[in-house]
This record gives sequence, structure tokens and C-alpha cells, in this order.
Amino acid sequence: MIRGELQDGEKVVPPEVLAEWDLRVGEGWTVTIRPDVIDQTVSPLTFEVGKYTAHDQHEFLAKRLVFLMLVAEVYDRAGMLIGSEEFTGVEWRPPGLPRDLHVGQADIGELVTDAERRWMVTNAVSHAIQSHGSKRWGRKREDRPVLYGLRATVLRPLTFPRPDHSRVISSDPTVGEVFIVGDDVPKAQPVREGFPLVLLKETRAGDLAVRPANDPPSGHTAYAASGAYVVHFACGREWFELFGHVLPVSLHDLTMPRGGA
Repeated sequence: MIRGELQDGEKVVPPEVLAEWDLRVGEGWTVTIRPDVIDQTVSPLTFEVGKYTAHDQHEFLAKRLVFLMLVAEVYDRAGMLIGSEEFTGVEWRPPGLPRDLHVGQADIGELVTDAERRWMVTNAVSHAIQSHGSKRWGRKREDRPVLYGLRATVLRPLTFPRPDHSRVISSDPTVGEVFIVGDDVPKAQPVREGFPLVLLKETRAGDLAVRPANDPPSGHTAYAASGAYVVHFACGREWFELFGHVLPVSLHDLTMPRGGA
């Protein structure tokens, strides 16, 4: 939902369905489910043997079988996104010709089961309650977060040594997610307390990467690529708007003492 307007394929979850699922939401909140983007990380070869046939792979290559990301989202009275949940790798056999392909054509009711919809919506509502700071759930209104950005999962090689203070974020096994913030970053989700913040960084090749929001310690080099990446978490549409794709981007969090000391 953008400025209160539903997007192509986006559906509002009716109050009676929320009640049937034993979900309570804040006054004026709106819960929706929408097809987000084509999930380029999934193909028929991703699944266990026997799930798809060689014909399905041919259909996939011809774009008559694609996989989508679906997103359940919760908006407050002001239309601000306060909670979301992403469901990836959802099979869709689109109607019409491949050149007419648009995720907004997808029918949510045909793509996922009621149980899957309930899982998505329950998690999105739970995230909204945790981040919104409503008195109804025992938190003070003034605790409501005011900083927004893009939530991202940290992807790190298994070979990273630990502990390794040269990698500020990726060497810490307790850090699973970060928030990308900054003036040019879509305000997709409220920043959660305790999550590391990262900023956009343009590489010499002209690509966008991210780096820790805090400057390197005194006497250390500027942040460089560490071999880790970050990828969107329940914000695929905004990620695509910012980066032009839905693939992971490089995390530059490696810094060393100057002079090799």
C-alpha cells in the first residue's frame, strides 16, 4: 500500500478473518497481502527431486512458470508500515504471454493455502505489535520507533574466523540482521532496537554496497568488502526500487589497523 492506495494484486485481510485467526490489531490498522516481486533465487531445480519435472524446467525457462515473493504487511492509522512478513518461492503459472508478465496479475487466493496466509499474517501482526509501542500491549506510546529503513539479513561465509574484530558486523555470530538507513533509503520498516545500522556506500565500480553507520575506529582503514552480503527481509519491492534488483549486496565491514599494526 502506497499513500493509502492498494497496489496491483494487493488484498486487504478482512476484520472477520483476523478474528477467525484470533488476531487483535490496533485501532485503524490495515493488514494486507500482496505479490511482491519475482523470486529470482528459486527455480524448479531448487526443490527436492520429484517435485518438478523436466517439462516444468522448460516452462520455467519460457517464463510460463515463475516463483514469487509474497508479503503480508500491517499499516497504522497514518498509513505507515509497522510490520511485515515475507514468503518466498511461491509457485505461479501466469496467464497470458511472458511479455505481459506482471506480478500484479497474481491471485493471492490461488497461490497459497489458508494456513500459509495465516502464518504470514500472524507473523506480520506480531512484528507490528512489537515495534509499534502501543499502550494496549503494555508499552508507552513515546517508545514508538521514529527511525525507518530497510531490514536485511546478513549472509556470511562459514569460513569466517571468530572472534575477528576486523569484521565489525559479519564476524559476530549473534548478529543476523541489520537495518539500512539514510536519506536515500526507502522508509519501509521501523528500525528495531539493538539491530546494527548500515549506510549505503558506492564502490569504485559504481555499484552500491553497505557499510556500518559508525566510522572505523581511530587509526584504522576505511571499510572494505569482507566477503559477507546482506539481502532484503520482507521489503523486496523497496529493495528493488533502491538497488534495481532483489539480489544480495556486498557488506563492507572489514577494517584493519593502519600500517598493519
